[in-house]
Amino acid sequence: DEDLRSFERVDMVFVIDITGSMQDEIQAIHNAISLYAQDFMGTEHRFALLLYPAPPNSAPVNNCNQLPYYNMSGGLVDVNNFLALLVQVLNNGLECSDEPSYDVLYDLANPQDPAQIGWRGNAYPYVFIFGDEMAQTWRNLSEADVAQRTQTCNGIGGCPCTPPDCDQITQNFEVHCFVDSSYNNQYDTICETYDINQITAELLRNIFADVCLP
Repeated sequence: DEDLRSFERVDMVFVIDITGSMQDEIQAIHNAISLYAQDFMGTEHRFALLLYPAPPNSAPVNNCNQLPYYNMSGGLVDVNNFLALLVQVLNNGLECSDEPSYDVLYDLANPQDPAQIGWRGNAYPYVFIFGDEMAQTWRNLSEADVAQRTQTCNGIGGCPCTPPDCDQITQNFEVHCFVDSSYNNQYDTICETYDINQITAELLRNIFADVCLP
């Protein structure tokens, strides 16, 4: 009897900073996402995995090239394929350079889909980004530039969500940023912010309370 949205199909993009400073956090991120994603076995929800900055040779190894991000999953995949890719991020090198978090968020909020996610027209878009450094850009983007893009997801996948799929027209872009709490003010107009050092599967479940599970 509460005014809650229930999304039958959701496209979830997880964006992970693979620079050397993430060495301490990557295991906790892997554990939380892996435990959480198992809730989605047998559902129509889909996942994508992006790394930033992009590693060379399209694989997560020790040195990074000059591309702001790499679509490791090649677009949306089911949960089993997503989890297999996530393990590779954990097991390979994390030594990279500056991390252009603003750039990847800017592209993910673009209805033209330059990140090549392949958003489904009948699914609602969610984005999660994980990083422990201050916000950075290789394109001279500002927080205001990115925030203007993320104010609405209208035109991205199944957004806006309209009745009867949603109780009312819904076009909020669900962007959730897990960052060092000292940098919250560099993201708080773009997304909901969380302390990267406090990530757990239960926290992810609370964020996704609207999403239909078996």
